[in-house]
Amino acid sequence: MAAIPFEMLDSERRFLLMRVAGVAVELLMKGELKQAGKDAFLFVAEPGDHENRPAPLQLLSSKSTSGELSSYEQAWRKVHTAREDLEVAMRHDLQTAIQMRQILLGANPTPEKIEQIDCLFREQGYLLPENVI
Repeated sequence: MAAIPFEMLDSERRFLLMRVAGVAVELLMKGELKQAGKDAFLFVAEPGDHENRPAPLQLLSSKSTSGELSSYEQAWRKVHTAREDLEVAMRHDLQTAIQMRQILLGANPTPEKIEQIDCLFREQGYLLPENVI
């Protein structure tokens, strides 16, 4: 049987596959489905208490059985580091914060979307232009 790209499937099959994938991930996270593969631990639910939750890098390094990281783990570390760097920059560099705000607002920002993003920026301590504050 030849594989059909997901995007080429009809909408009903795409929806069904997304539901199946969602159920599988949910079962993995609940521990009701046996995990297999060296990256399966990534589907284990993190503790609900943010104070006791290990940082993603700690979680990765504590679960790594061999000294070698998988390409997925290496990519995750790069993404995690980039996200942390961006958050720091958004708290200290107005131009970075303005650029990220514009990206999040998109081409057609609604008043509700603007307020939601500005509220998020205030909560996270990201800089905002003077005319927004």
